[in-house]
Amino acid sequence: MHLVYVDDSGDSRHGTTLTALIVPDDRWNEVIAAWLGGRRAIHHEFGIPTTRELHANELYKGRGKYCETEGQERLFSTPRRAATGRIMLSALAAAEGALVVTIATPCRSSTESYNTLLRWLDGWAEENDTTVMVFYDGQQGYGEPCAPLSPAQARAEWDTALRASTP
Repeated sequence: MHLVYVDDSGDSRHGTTLTALIVPDDRWNEVIAAWLGGRRAIHHEFGIPTTRELHANELYKGRGKYCETEGQERLFSTPRRAATGRIMLSALAAAEGALVVTIATPCRSSTESYNTLLRWLDGWAEENDTTVMVFYDGQQGYGEPCAPLSPAQARAEWDTALRASTP
């Protein structure tokens, strides 16, 4: 069994890019440990909180605030942003068994691109005599875990999550 985490590029004006992190289930803990080690390293080096989601578009184009303090943010130059990406990719590369696959399609529809990726994953799984469990990045459920939501609000949040995950 392989666990597959999928995320999209976020910009489909000129096509869609999906990236999948494929991890054998018996290596999951090793991959997570490597990822967390990378997160700790960029926190120590640049002051980026370990909980701050990294977006390549923001990171490499100098957008978005990543650091904990204004002083750290002022020093977070283009070379340091690039170093952040290298640190994270190096940490992930050190985890044995992890495979990163990216597909790009001219489709502007994430549903079509997602179907293309699923067909590729099906072929890959058959070729490797395994099964895959796919996790697609996006809204999962509703809001904060302890947020006081009325039943109608909770239903609306779940409806939004389900619509967003239709692929």
